[in-house]
Amino acid sequence: MGIICGIYRRDGKNVDIRVSFSMMQELSNYPLDAKDAWQSDQVFLGNCAQYLTLESYQKKTPCFYSTGNYVITADAVLDNREELFNLLDIKDRKLEDITESDLILRTYQKWGEKCPAYLLGDFAFAIWDAQRKEMFCAVDHTGNRTLYYYIAPHIFAFSTLINPLLCLKEIGRKYSEEWICDFLSIPSVIHQLDCELTLYQDILMLPAAHSLTVSSKGFKKRAYWIVERQKELKFKSDGEYEEALRQVFGQAIKCRLRSCRPVGIMLSGGLDSASITCLASNELKKVNQELYAFTAVPMDGFDSTGLPPARIADETRYIEALKENFSNIIFKYCPFPDKHALSDTERFFTVLEQPYKIFENLFWIDGILREAQKSGVRTMLIGGMGNTTISYGSFYQCGLSLYLSLKWFTLFQEIRAFSKVKHKHPLRVAWVLAKSFVPYEVQKFWQKRRNVNWNRPFELSPVNPVFACQMKRNERFKKFCYDPYYQKKYSAFDHRKMMLSPYHLSHLSTVYTKIALSHNMIIRDPTMDKRVIEFCLSVPVEQFIRQGQERSLIRRAMAGILPDEIRLNSVRGLQSADYVQRLRPLEKEIYQEIMNIGELPEEKRYLDLARIHQKGREMNLFGCKARTNPNIRMLLRSIIFSRFLRQQIKRGIAANPQSGV
Repeated sequence: MGIICGIYRRDGKNVDIRVSFSMMQELSNYPLDAKDAWQSDQVFLGNCAQYLTLESYQKKTPCFYSTGNYVITADAVLDNREELFNLLDIKDRKLEDITESDLILRTYQKWGEKCPAYLLGDFAFAIWDAQRKEMFCAVDHTGNRTLYYYIAPHIFAFSTLINPLLCLKEIGRKYSEEWICDFLSIPSVIHQLDCELTLYQDILMLPAAHSLTVSSKGFKKRAYWIVERQKELKFKSDGEYEEALRQVFGQAIKCRLRSCRPVGIMLSGGLDSASITCLASNELKKVNQELYAFTAVPMDGFDSTGLPPARIADETRYIEALKENFSNIIFKYCPFPDKHALSDTERFFTVLEQPYKIFENLFWIDGILREAQKSGVRTMLIGGMGNTTISYGSFYQCGLSLYLSLKWFTLFQEIRAFSKVKHKHPLRVAWVLAKSFVPYEVQKFWQKRRNVNWNRPFELSPVNPVFACQMKRNERFKKFCYDPYYQKKYSAFDHRKMMLSPYHLSHLSTVYTKIALSHNMIIRDPTMDKRVIEFCLSVPVEQFIRQGQERSLIRRAMAGILPDEIRLNSVRGLQSADYVQRLRPLEKEIYQEIMNIGELPEEKRYLDLARIHQKGREMNLFGCKARTNPNIRMLLRSIIFSRFLRQQIKRGIAANPQSGV
């Protein structure tokens, strides 16, 4: 693992060594284990490596292979090494002596541009094929590693990070105003709708499950895998489905424990991370190793007034249940009393290379990585995609799927059972489900007529309406089938396909790749394993809801492994429920900063200053509803975006000349 970069002069000229040196200097800002570079005439490849496995010590990258004249630089950890070793029929090396780069290059030699489809794991790599005069790049199935690139008729350049690319004189620093419009307009924390866009107009991102081939004659980008419907599994009993889930999920966890350093996990009291913790602990116990578990907890004196009955902020009681059952887990509670949503913004801008919207969580994610680093942890497990894969089970989405697949008797039984669990009349449950069949435009029209707060999601958006109109925001929403009103009703498959779409995945990789690199670590999510995804999409939907219980399959599969206090719990955790309370001592400073927004011409162009200032005057962080007030989040997003613009100006990066600012 690590950071890679490279340049290919498509016009045949030699790469300027001063540019390649500058790119390597940018990589040196990260606390990694080793760096090296290879340069020959029109091609330069660089690598800064993380030594996370025993194999990573075997051979430096970039690696030159005289047979076939290949050079590879790779940011990769492969999870199907043994399978590849056998498929490639390798006789000249032992499995433990072969590196990820070796395996990737051999797959390229055997299968050419189809090779990424044979790889499992987290990877981004580039191969210079000197015989064909082509540069071949690819990223993994779920885009867990970032790969940015710039392409022009005379040059191609790529990097794990954006900043090394800015060393090229060909690359301007003009902002992509489409990206900015998406960032400021989308109510959720997603950055952009077009997964290839970045903050900079000239720099693109290679999407998940895509490869890119570049030569002097042209370039082609192709998707080698997509999320699609799987052939439905037909087992004879529930027990077989449960065993199959344990097997594929356990396999995904076990391969992510391959590390020469301690392994950690970001642990909440929920089904996903707790299930990973139990299975990982059992695997590590077999080899007398420990698992380090880090849990973010609310600040001392947290006021839980106003929390919904089905949500809980402090999940300590569930962590303690794990403590009683697993002796090889080292638990650490992390309250981070001196941190808050506006802490360390300058550092996060530098690390993420862009503004961000996950301010409620980012400080404790970063804090946990810092604590883990002190314990020697280099691999951090998470369960971020669990709600979409292993613990999926939304009643109404599954109910819609049952209806569409003509499993009406099963649907009728589940409506009755669900109504008992939720203490609702069956007709009320059926009525909510029936709304799923109403066309989206009709739902949106009806919502506008009957609900005065129909536009509430947009209260999270600080975008200047004039700028949004110029950028044709609403047309972009339609183009990318984005529903900002959260009115669209999805079937089980369509919801999971949306959650696993490239624009969601690009958001995750941007955050996790870079924040982990800043601590010389890697974040790995077994719930995003390709095998897990395809298995869960092949499971009949009635396995995910059973007797009115949502998320049924994982609950049944983890019986006897996961403590029942967690396994059967229906109260969901609410991380960062104390984010407003942490900010209360800073209310005056926050108010003043809000009132100062608008001093820059960029702020006037991009932000709705009148609304920001009005809501700033109305702001009350001590109010009982402040935590759920969307205007508080909107104001914090505005502050963070404003701070980012000011940092850019300090660094000498101006706004877009064509915008007149």
